[in-house]
Amino acid sequence: MICTWNIRGLSSPNKQSEMVSLICRNKLKMMGIIETRVNVNKFDSVWKSLKAKLPGWEVVNNYNSVDRIDLWDKLLEISQSMREKWIIFGDFNSVSDSNLFELKKIGSNFTWTNNQYGDDRIWRKIDWCFVNNCWLEKWPESFYDARSPTISDHSPLVVSMRSRPSERKISFKFFNVWCEHQNFMNIVKDVWEKRADLQNDPFNKVLHDEERAVSMHLFKLLSWEESIAKQKSRMQWICLGDQNTKFFHICIKQREARKRIVAIRSAEGVVIEDNDKIKDEILRHYMKFIGSAEQNRTNTNPAIFDYGHMLDDGDRDYLDAVVLDDEIKSSLFDINGDKAPGPDGYNSNFFKKSWSIIGEDIIDAVKDFFRSGIMLKQANATVISLIPKINDPKTINDYRPISCCNVMY
Repeated sequence: MICTWNIRGLSSPNKQSEMVSLICRNKLKMMGIIETRVNVNKFDSVWKSLKAKLPGWEVVNNYNSVDRIDLWDKLLEISQSMREKWIIFGDFNSVSDSNLFELKKIGSNFTWTNNQYGDDRIWRKIDWCFVNNCWLEKWPESFYDARSPTISDHSPLVVSMRSRPSERKISFKFFNVWCEHQNFMNIVKDVWEKRADLQNDPFNKVLHDEERAVSMHLFKLLSWEESIAKQKSRMQWICLGDQNTKFFHICIKQREARKRIVAIRSAEGVVIEDNDKIKDEILRHYMKFIGSAEQNRTNTNPAIFDYGHMLDDGDRDYLDAVVLDDEIKSSLFDINGDKAPGPDGYNSNFFKKSWSIIGEDIIDAVKDFFRSGIMLKQANATVISLIPKINDPKTINDYRPISCCNVMY
């Protein structure tokens, strides 16, 4: 971890102790101190006092006002040519375009206060943490925590530098650009027919071998197409985004960083940062709502329905009518092809593009459900995602669960 803190009056022993405590509690490797208000002729004595409590630490200062002016003038120039991992954090009164974007933040919403009382109190967020693309390539799980200011008017910013955790199994997802492959329809038709033959003769070893070979070939083709799709996306952004490909990649990284849950506060008020413990806390939270018995439930009086709006015989017959083929097709084609897929990984665009091959089977499956009332659990499976309700979510209640269902469902 590294940290920066705007803490005025560092000559005070109390503030020195608080700073040392922050370093020791978080096992910081580096710390930047801003606007200490320590006079240059008192620097040696202050550092001597701090060094006695921080063995092994060294200090670099910037007391030359000319150098400080040159530094600000060169920051923008440096950002344009920086090819290494770069982080800038601290008290910023203004921010310019410098190929940087804010690191994911947790903790306090405001980082500065004037410490006045009542209506005179002012809160602001003027302490920021910015990183470049190379930083996120190295530490994609990193974030910064705006801690309580305690004895200062600014919050200390503590940065956790996390690399990517062990790779988890990524579910399959269909990419729309695959439909543009010249052999897309032939591949779908070949695989679909082989699967049908396999259903009729499920223990045929020849068909097993053919299925495995076709699947491996399809996977290889799709892997190639994924690479092509990325290149094509870049070309589209060059055309539409005035050749601003750097902005495109920064947007991707920023979105990935923003959607990660790097820390969460439990019901007991404990901040959890370990990925496995975060998962356990989320499961524990939602398990409370599954299968819990409702106490003191009031039953509905059936007689109330007699006084409300009722369906007439024509409406009832319409609801019980046989679902038509065109209705099934129209319902599926009304689904946005860019919507997130369900557990099977296929969005509606796959079904639309290959409807001439698979449409009849889809219609039969839907009609069979209305006849039998039975649905395969695989079709009824759902992916639940947590979407932040606010910009800086802290607890599980700050997330809204949404369900991504299969298109067939």
